[in-house]
Amino acid sequence: MYVEFDIPEINEYPEGFPEYWLKILFIKSPSERYQINALTSTYVRLVEAALVEYRLGVTKLKEFWQTHDSFNLGAMHRAISHFETCISNMDRATNCFRRLRRRQDPLSIYLNSERPAFATDPVFNRFRSIRNVD
Repeated sequence: MYVEFDIPEINEYPEGFPEYWLKILFIKSPSERYQINALTSTYVRLVEAALVEYRLGVTKLKEFWQTHDSFNLGAMHRAISHFETCISNMDRATNCFRRLRRRQDPLSIYLNSERPAFATDPVFNRFRSIRNVD
């Protein structure tokens, strides 16, 4: 059997966001308010985690389909788990971003000037419905 996948690679941010972490540790936090800093750090951490989980899921899915001498069900289960965790992290990150936009802070004002698609209701609701599937 020949199976072909068109799994997009995510080549952006292969190392996560080390500049963010270095800046908040050694230079300055994004805000004077701890709630904003907590939401911002949680958002960045969840995005980094989602990227890692996606890449691991892709690796395990390819491993499953490229194993020809046995039925590598363990790799498929790990791929599913990585993708589920990725979706959950994306949902939580989107929720953090939306909460950041509701705050009264210069960072929030800046975030409201941008209109990223992932923060819209249809995309947020889609993440939520995929994550909460019965």
